[in-house]
Amino acid sequence: MHLLVTGKVLATMRSCDGSDVNAAVSSAQDAFKNWSQLSGMQRGKLLMKAAQILRVSFKTLPLGTLVYGLVHVFLFSGIIQTLVALLSLY
Repeated sequence: MHLLVTGKVLATMRSCDGSDVNAAVSSAQDAFKNWSQLSGMQRGKLLMKAAQILRVSFKTLPLGTLVYGLVHVFLFSGIIQTLVALLSLY
């Protein structure tokens, strides 16, 4: 991942193949089994906790910090704020 204007490398990411995709899908299916057994109240509490963690984490990280290979610049595009707002609705 690089900045188009300057060509500066912002992050490097591993490529994946079909086995990685299959593993991700399998993991998501397993997680859904557990998630679907939670009550609405339990899900809401988990989503609120996730929103709080995101809210606090992205306020305290310095600009340019890499988080799991993603650039903190997403904060400026509104993606994180939107995610926090959506999680907070539930």
